[in-house]
Amino acid sequence: MKTMRTKRVSQFVLGWVLSLGVLGCHNNRHSAGDTRGEAPVIAPEAVVGEIGEGLRDLLATDKADEVRGLTAPVITLDAEDLEYGSVNDDKLIFYGGALAIRQPTDRVRSLREGDIVTSDAGLYPFVRRIVEVVGDTDDVVLLTEDVALGEVISDAIIRKSIDLKVQEKDFSGTVLAQQGPAKIVCASCYIRLTPKFDFGLRLTGGWLDSFLGSFTGTLEGKLQVLAEVDGSTVLSREVEVFSHSQRFAQAIGDIPIWEDVGVSVLVGVEGKFDANAKVRSGISASKSLEAELGLENGQWTFHSASPHSFTFEKVEISSALGANARVYVKTRVEVRIYSVLTAWLSGNASGEVGMRLCPAPATWTGKGLLSLTAGASVELNLVGYSKSVEKPIFEKEYYRTGPLASPIACP
Repeated sequence: MKTMRTKRVSQFVLGWVLSLGVLGCHNNRHSAGDTRGEAPVIAPEAVVGEIGEGLRDLLATDKADEVRGLTAPVITLDAEDLEYGSVNDDKLIFYGGALAIRQPTDRVRSLREGDIVTSDAGLYPFVRRIVEVVGDTDDVVLLTEDVALGEVISDAIIRKSIDLKVQEKDFSGTVLAQQGPAKIVCASCYIRLTPKFDFGLRLTGGWLDSFLGSFTGTLEGKLQVLAEVDGSTVLSREVEVFSHSQRFAQAIGDIPIWEDVGVSVLVGVEGKFDANAKVRSGISASKSLEAELGLENGQWTFHSASPHSFTFEKVEISSALGANARVYVKTRVEVRIYSVLTAWLSGNASGEVGMRLCPAPATWTGKGLLSLTAGASVELNLVGYSKSVEKPIFEKEYYRTGPLASPIACP
């Protein structure tokens, strides 16, 4: 039996190495069916500052979406049309012939080159233009291309409030790094992330005119690690604590709109030890994820003003000459909105502790860091010139030093 096989039309990749990638330059090459005029130009750099009051109405998520013009007719395929079809990145296949359970519907057989087809009946909705009807067989094979939102909706305001799943995990006892008998273990570790994202965007003449996205929520965590080594050792490793992705979908008339959301949290540890040692250290931190990303008059503006806290856990050492340990947590929340834009927020909390036993008195010194980085990219078919923009919007360092109970007598 040939059943419907669905493949994600658009994917996003979550990573911890964030780079400024050029998406493209002047985009005057539209598809054959695209009748929009010249695209607006968006500045290639973001600024950090207050969001303009003119954008505030976009976050009035209690208001209904506003659509003032559809620029092209669409043909909607329903569950019956797709039941025994295959939806791939660049083609739609509807099986026919003597062995088919059911023949393609009349609506499917009537499709022609240039038609725009939509559907929200499957796992992944789509809006495609047919660029070629292949062959003359019992099967109906349609080569397709993605259609920009502005090609089917001319003028609109689209708003959405997205409550994401709370991510919480206690991973005490997890071995974070090991090399032979040397290891670093989470003595007491937990992470809790409560993300939310609201957004509003305005299309004018089929082009992205303005946007306001608001991240809220809190990242809380405690990382207290215990290192045990039997000689001069260097240990380093990163561990993904959790990763979650989710799709949200809605429709404006016959046009499906969807958002792909990804949340990831990574924990890392690094340690350098001079001799046999047992070391305990760590951090506790809390950081609000409040941040806004606004696009108005071709300029991105990022803003953050949020509470935070940072504490070094108790530091202990035994049977060593000295040691240095660093623990950190990284989180990333990313939202891709249809074929319009992608917005992301990355948070980082880290603590590094150095221990010196001789000469007396023994001391430890800690350096901590909390930071937030925001970023956004606009799809090429929505702007004339676009670059992935990314900017630190919050950064604070913490320093502390304290006495250390020395397990050895200094000469």
